Amino acid sequence: MKPNFSREDIYQGRLNQEAASETPANFAMMDSAPQPRPTRDLAVANTRMAGQQGQRALQLMNDPNEKSRTDNWMFTFNNPQFMRG
Repeated sequence: MKPNFSREDIYQGRLNQEAASETPANFAMMDSAPQPRPTRDLAVANTRMAGQQGQRALQLMNDPNEKSRTDNWMFTFNNPQFMRG
């Protein structure tokens, strides 16, 4: 049994082969379909992930009481009067 394809089908198949050879198999494709990435509204969704140091820095910038408490501790810790040598 010989397959019977029209000229247009063969042409489209060749175009699909070329496109497939130019695009890596693991690039934003799932089951041969492009995989859209949902976007979020940055003005509304505040889900910043900065790690522990980043979270601490944000806390110090936004909370004046915590900033003064930390400054007092740092002054006491770095005060030469209390240094041992």
